Amino acid sequence: MGGLGKEQDRNRIDVFISYSRAADSRLAPAIQRGLSRLAKKVFRTRALTVFRDQTDLSASSSLGSSIKQALTEARFFLLLASPAAADSKWVREEIEF
Repeated sequence: MGGLGKEQDRNRIDVFISYSRAADSRLAPAIQRGLSRLAKKVFRTRALTVFRDQTDLSASSSLGSSIKQALTEARFFLLLASPAAADSKWVREEIEF
């Protein structure tokens, strides 16, 4: 991959999933699993590295900065656009960022 070192390539985020926990608590993990397995090469752990808050964040005071860092590093932004997501303050902030 052009210009990326092995460590950077291994830790990159391919997809950031933005969703409503209330509405998409079953769909978001299924999409994450599917994207991780999509066309996976035999020697790789996963095809794509997918960021989802419930699996990739720990409880911390820097939650906002962790989300912003993940959004900055992600190659793609995937929005699960449910009515509940449209009403979510956090989803709106992720979109605006």
